[in-house]
Amino acid sequence: MTKHHYLAKVVFEAPGAGDDDDLHQTTVRCNGRLFNINMAAAYIHDSPAILARFQRFLLAQREFVYEEDPVTYEGPSAEDERNSFHQWLITTFQPVFRAHAPDVLPSFDPDAIRSGTARPLLAEYMFPQVFECRLEAQRDKARPLCVGKQADWIPPVNRIPADLLADLDRLRVPRYAPSEIAVAFENPGDALREMPNRVLVDVDCSGYPDTACHLKLFLGGFEGSLVTELRGHLRVLDAQLSAHVRVIRLVGIVWLEEYADASDKDKDGNPVTYPESLLGPVGGLLLTYVSEGWDGLLTSRVWGSPPAMRRQWADQVRETVTTLHKAGVMWGDAKPENVMVDGNNNAWLIDLGGGFTEGWVDEDKAGTKEGDLQGVAKIEEYLMDNDRFEMTSEDEQEDKYEDKRESEREFRELRGDYEDREDEHEGDSRDLGREERSMSKRRKIQP
Repeated sequence: MTKHHYLAKVVFEAPGAGDDDDLHQTTVRCNGRLFNINMAAAYIHDSPAILARFQRFLLAQREFVYEEDPVTYEGPSAEDERNSFHQWLITTFQPVFRAHAPDVLPSFDPDAIRSGTARPLLAEYMFPQVFECRLEAQRDKARPLCVGKQADWIPPVNRIPADLLADLDRLRVPRYAPSEIAVAFENPGDALREMPNRVLVDVDCSGYPDTACHLKLFLGGFEGSLVTELRGHLRVLDAQLSAHVRVIRLVGIVWLEEYADASDKDKDGNPVTYPESLLGPVGGLLLTYVSEGWDGLLTSRVWGSPPAMRRQWADQVRETVTTLHKAGVMWGDAKPENVMVDGNNNAWLIDLGGGFTEGWVDEDKAGTKEGDLQGVAKIEEYLMDNDRFEMTSEDEQEDKYEDKRESEREFRELRGDYEDREDEHEGDSRDLGREERSMSKRRKIQP
C-alpha cells in the first residue's frame, strides 16, 4: 500500500462571536501549506452526532482559551476535548491533504531540518499556499471539502514616517526580505507552528544566515505600535550602549519591497492614498535573540528558583534600567512579562514599545523615569516573594513532565509515514492555547 507523509498540526483558531451557529475557522498546517477549515452548525445539521461533537469543542474552546467557567464538571477536560477534536479533524481531512499537499515541502522535511541540510524561509510562513475548506456532513458521515485555493495574498503594508526611515538608514540598520531570512528550530516539530519567533540572518554578509534573531512581526494596521517601538530602539542605538547592557537591540527590519506600491482599500473598496511623508514597507523587526518563547520569560523561570537567583535578576533589572536612564532612554512597560532570562541566567529587558500595564505602572507615569522606577520596585517585590516561588507545586511539576511527554510524542509522529487510513494524530495544542490566552489578555488591556 502506498504511504503518504503527513505532517499536520492545528496552528490557529478563529472563533465566532458567540453563538454555536457562528462560523468557526480552524487552520491546519500540513506539509508546509495552510488549510483554513470553516465550520458552522448550518454545514453539519444533517448529522446530530457530528454537530454535538462540534458544539462540545466550542464549549471547550471558550473554557480553555478564554478561561470561562466550565459548563459541566463531568467528562474530559477542556484541553483533552480540544485535542480530541483536533485529532479527529486532521484525520477527517486526510483526503483533502492528500489531494493538495501530497508531499512535504523540502524545507519543512523534519529529517532535513534535523540534519541541517534544509530549513524553511520566513517567506514560506508569511506567504504560504492557502486552501479554503469546509466541514460538511451528510447522514452522520463527515464530508471534508476544499472549496478553492486562496488567491495570492497581498498583506496590509505598514508605512513609517520618512524621518524614521532616514534615521534607520543613518544608523545603518539593515533590511532583509522574507526570502533572505531563515527559520531556525531546535525541534523539527516547531516547523509546524503558526509563525516562528527565532530566525537567522546574514549580518556579516558572509553569504550564510548564521546570526540568531527574535522575530517580531507587524502585519498591517499596527503602524502606531511599530513606529513607537522603532523610535525606542533608535534611542537605544543612538545611545551607543556597551554590549554588556542587557537590553534587546534592533538588528534589522523585515522589508517587503515587493509590496511597496501595494495599496490598502477603504470600506468602499477604494484605494487608500498615503501621505508622501509615509514610506515603507516594514513587515517586522529583527531583535537580539535572548531565549526561546515561554520558557525564557522571567515569569516562567522564577518557579522553584532559589532566592539568590531571583535577587540577581532583580538587581540586573534595576542596573539595566539605571543605565538606560543615564543615556536618556525609558524602558516603558515595566513588568515581569517584559523580562527574559538567557542561557547564562542573566535577565534582559525586552519590549521598548512603551505603554503601561495596570498594577505595575500608573497610567499617568507611563513612559517616564518615575514610571520605570515604580515598575522596577514592583518587579523586585514580585521576585522576592519567597512564599510564592521557593517551592514548585505538584501541579506545576506535572505540567512540566506533561510538556516533555507531549514533545516526545510529537517527535515520534514527525518521524513516521502515515498510511491511507484513519490514524491517530497526536496533537500538541498547549502552545496554541497559551498563545491564544496571551492574545486574549493583551486585547483586554489595550485601549
